[in-house]
Amino acid sequence: MLYSAIRKEALLTSQIEGTQATLTDLFDEEAGIAISNTDDVEEVTNYLRASRLVQDNLRSPQGLPISIRLLCEAHRLLLAGARGSAKQPGELRRSQTGSPPCLVTWNDSSTPPPRHFHLS
Repeated sequence: MLYSAIRKEALLTSQIEGTQATLTDLFDEEAGIAISNTDDVEEVTNYLRASRLVQDNLRSPQGLPISIRLLCEAHRLLLAGARGSAKQPGELRRSQTGSPPCLVTWNDSSTPPPRHFHLS
């Protein structure tokens, strides 16, 4: 049961990034059956490898603790041969990412104000 649940989580998490793999695709690939969407399944497989790396390290007395080094090693595995593999896998981002400006104001009638905000 845990085997399938971990793979389902890997699929759902990878789908956020746009993969189109299914649980059947993943099981077929693990069984050595030819699949058509190898790139997507590879991304899910990378997720499983990275997850296993972290679990193994945390369980082992000689393993790394939760640390930047462990996260970077997991990130390197996650991006190996997949989309983003040319974007500094295993390294921390050196530039800040931005988000678009908020288009909602507190005067917008569809947005409730926070509790501490009182209208006069």
